[in-house]
Amino acid sequence: MRVMFATAAAMLLAGSAQAATIVNGSFEVGISLGGFTSLSAGDSTSIAGWTVGGGGVDYIGSYWNASNGSRSVDLSGGAPGSVSQTFATIAGRTYTVSFDLSANPDNGPALKDFSASADNTTFLTQVGQAGYPLSWSPKGFTFTADDGAATLMFTSGAANSAWGPALDNVSVSLNAVPEPATWAMLIAGFGLVGVAARRRRRVVAA
Repeated sequence: MRVMFATAAAMLLAGSAQAATIVNGSFEVGISLGGFTSLSAGDSTSIAGWTVGGGGVDYIGSYWNASNGSRSVDLSGGAPGSVSQTFATIAGRTYTVSFDLSANPDNGPALKDFSASADNTTFLTQVGQAGYPLSWSPKGFTFTADDGAATLMFTSGAANSAWGPALDNVSVSLNAVPEPATWAMLIAGFGLVGVAARRRRRVVAA
């Protein structure tokens, strides 16, 4: 009985985690690409789901290896830039943002400043890359939603540089929090396990 209940509890908890709707997290859907194409601030059509900001970005195709699929983004175009996307959230719930990070090794600072933000949370780091092929590192952070929508933004901090951090494989997940009905089922299950255990002890004592 305990094994069956533990399995059911695990299924309930797993089922309460849901993927948030991030469009085109690996940048695979967009304009035709060769090696790469530079995109200007305000462009919201070249990379499906994403809006380009700041000094623009380079949309990378075959120029270097992607983390997931065949495309990625250099967050510095002619100057440090950004990409952003707004998606639906549930106020007060916590979300985990995951992504892969590398850097353009051609030039610029050896360590390139990078930031990611959503609602009132900002994640800061530096990233470097010695050469080709690119090595990608998984990164992530959590945030609590303020209201029914959040804007996720990734920004290059490589000042005065056209060679920035590289981004790929973005996803957002809603962290699991059992609802009241789920808690009630779990508590009831633990109670049944306790009753069964007491009955077994009585039989042994008799």
